[in-house]
Amino acid sequence: MDAAITKAIRRLLVEGLQKAEHPLPARPELVAAAASAAICGAVKHWFSLPGRPPAKVVAPQIVDLILPMLAAESPVPVVANHPESSATQAK
Repeated sequence: MDAAITKAIRRLLVEGLQKAEHPLPARPELVAAAASAAICGAVKHWFSLPGRPPAKVVAPQIVDLILPMLAAESPVPVVANHPESSATQAK
């Protein structure tokens, strides 16, 4: 299952990176492969932690690790895209 998720993330990243208007450190396919593996590895590690911190705490850390690989900056705070944050803010 890990391979299927990594492949799906890689496919989405390749599509986006091929449209990138900024220079990439390598071919889009290579950047996407490295970033998708890093994303899945970080999530897998987080999921295996006993007493793991909430996703809204860890997701920004993962994004901070991945964005340099994509030669990109975050356009919006990660927490704004997290489903739990919408419910929390609505309260």
